[in-house]
Amino acid sequence: MNSTTSDNTKKTIVIVDDEKSFCDLVSFFLNKAGFQVKCFTDAQEALQNITNINTDLILLDIDMPKINGFNFIAYLKKDLNEKCPPILFLTNLTYDNSGNLIDDEYAKSMVTLGVIHKTADIEVIINKIKSIFQNN
Repeated sequence: MNSTTSDNTKKTIVIVDDEKSFCDLVSFFLNKAGFQVKCFTDAQEALQNITNINTDLILLDIDMPKINGFNFIAYLKKDLNEKCPPILFLTNLTYDNSGNLIDDEYAKSMVTLGVIHKTADIEVIINKIKSIFQNN
C-alpha cells in the first residue's frame, strides 16, 4: 500500500535546461533516486510557473536562449526575494563570456550552491544533490 506521507517528504527538484533530452535523462535518474522532478525547457515558462511549485532545489543551465541562467537568477531573486529556492548550476560551460572559470567558487559568487558539469557521471550529480539536502 502506498502512503501519501512518503510522497510528501520527497524533495522536489526543478530542472531548467533548454536541452529536452538532457532534462529527460536527468529526470529519469533523479526520480529513480527518490526525488520529484519537474522540467522546463523554456526559462521564461519556468519563471512563470516556479512560484506554483514547492521547489526544494533548482538545477539551472547557464547557456539558454532568451533568458540565460544569470538573468534567470536575477528575475527569480527579484520576484521571490528570500523565498527563492536554492539553485545549483548544471552546465556544459567551463568559462563565462569574460573568461572566468565556472567552478564552485564562481557559482557561489552568483548566489548559487555550486556547479555540476553536465559531463559528470550521473552518480556524481545525484550524490552532490543528496549532499546538499543533507547539509541544509
